[in-house]
Amino acid sequence: MAVYGKDEKRCATCIYWKGKRNVEFQYIETDECDGKCGCSDGFYNIKTTQSSACSDWNGFSSKNDN
Repeated sequence: MAVYGKDEKRCATCIYWKGKRNVEFQYIETDECDGKCGCSDGFYNIKTTQSSACSDWNGFSSKNDN
């Protein structure tokens, strides 16, 4: 389990990541280390770790600085 700020560009904080997590107001808490990517333009259906990152990251907030 890990905790990340919503603005940290990690798989765990990306809307495409299919790992188990709890999304709170300012942070995201993961329940498992691995999940699969759901981004069809990225690493689609490939297992990634919660702390991995890529250029297709898309956060939960409406204020994304991609």
